[in-house]
Amino acid sequence: ITLLTIANNFKVQPDIEKWALDQDIQLLHIKVDAAKEDLVPLTFQKVIQILQVLLDSANLPIYIHCLDGTTVSMITLACLRKVYLAS
Repeated sequence: ITLLTIANNFKVQPDIEKWALDQDIQLLHIKVDAAKEDLVPLTFQKVIQILQVLLDSANLPIYIHCLDGTTVSMITLACLRKVYLAS
């Protein structure tokens, strides 16, 4: 299992890190800029980086979440759907 966190400022607590290691869960973090007003803090390069993680079968199953309270994870999944529909 892979746990992918998309957030501006995120630090895994040592007890969570130990738990994940004990459960054979891979922790991944992709940093995105903080949201400003109505702008979603997601660049083309970040979408590519996230999609590379999502499309790598070695990372499956994967749980993806965003801690910044924005729509970053939903936009990323919409991009993933677009990739699958295009192929």
